[in-house]
Parts: sequence; structure tokens; C-alpha cells
Amino acid sequence: MVALPGQYLWNATIPEVNAVSKHGPSVRERLVQTAMDLFYRQGYAESGLKQILKESAVARASFYDHFASKEELALYYLQSQSDLYRERTRRLMEHHPHPLDYVEVQVRLLRKAIKSPVFFGCALANFAALPQEDRLKEKAEQITREWCSLYAQYFDAARKARILLPTCDVWELAIQFKTIYEGSLILWRMSGQPDPIVHSRELYRILLKANLVDGHLSGSTF
Repeated sequence: MVALPGQYLWNATIPEVNAVSKHGPSVRERLVQTAMDLFYRQGYAESGLKQILKESAVARASFYDHFASKEELALYYLQSQSDLYRERTRRLMEHHPHPLDYVEVQVRLLRKAIKSPVFFGCALANFAALPQEDRLKEKAEQITREWCSLYAQYFDAARKARILLPTCDVWELAIQFKTIYEGSLILWRMSGQPDPIVHSRELYRILLKANLVDGHLSGSTF
């Protein structure tokens, strides 16, 4: 089972790469794993097709049997990262229906993740930080909306459970949550210090407490 560096936080894996036969990884599996690693560490622009082919030990002709272009491989990368992120996040949400509990776990996992030499922050943010082709930019925007929608659904469930106020704007709360998450990771990468991740906990809690029903203000078990 091969861990995807970009999703170290959730110990994510890539289905295609996991299904390695007894004869070793296939051409497609080698391409996918190499691209996942390079796109995450170096970014799309700095990861040329020549390097991907060299490090995956795949001939150029064989590459086109699986992907029409480097852009197609990048679209696969983005979707894979998104699917893995949403799957792991959904699991955390299911185990922690109280948003304060979820925050504690997320911050704790991030503090662990930033100690790893293979963790470089949010894969989507790293990828989308530089100018991209229109299709890649549109894909990144779509994924961002899907992520915010996942958070909005989570907060809506908490609102229906009378944990959050009936007046809580769950979509706005979701956007604010993602802003804190991405912002703390960007500041961590800029400073190299854990402080932004540590301080994000209090920012989350301030945001949530303004939307919690009385009696749930100290609902966290952490």
C-alpha cells in the first residue's frame, strides 16, 4: 500500500497504486505514483513530462496509451487528491459530529503532519497557487466548491441537531473554515514554524462559538 504524500494527514492511498500485481507496478501505476509525488512536491509547472517519464521508467509512447497529455494526468491528479481528501474528511466528520471536537482532531492531525518531511501542505492550494491552463484552473475551482459544500453539509447536520444556531449561515461558515485551514498552512510554509497551525485552533473555536446553541459552548470532549 503506497501512501500519497499530499494526503499524509489522512494516511491516504491511491487505489490504482495500491492494486500492484505480484509482477510489480504496471506502467499506469508507475506513471500515477510518480506524477502524484512530483506534482505535490514541485508543482505542475516544474514537473515536466520528461522528468515524469524518466522517474517512472516509462517510454513516451507508452505514456500516451494511458493519458492524452500531461494536462490529462494533472486532471487525474487533482481529482484523486480531491476524492481522497473528501473521503478522509467525511470519516472524521462522521466520528466527530460536534464541530468543536472535529476542530480539535483536525488541528492535532495537522500538528503531527507538519513534522513529516513528506508533508508540504494542501495539495490543491499548492497546485493552484501558480497560473495554470484553463481546464486545470476550472478543475481546481470546482474542487474548492465541492470541499466547501462538504463542510456546509456537515454544519447543516449540526444545525439540524441543534448544536449550531438555526440562523447559522452554513455556507459562509464553510468558506470561513476553509480560509482558516488554507491560511494556516500557507503561513506555516512561509515561516517554517508550527505557530499558525497552533493558533488556528483558537480561530476555529471563536468562529464556532459565535454560532453554537447555548449549552453546546463547551460541548467538546477535548
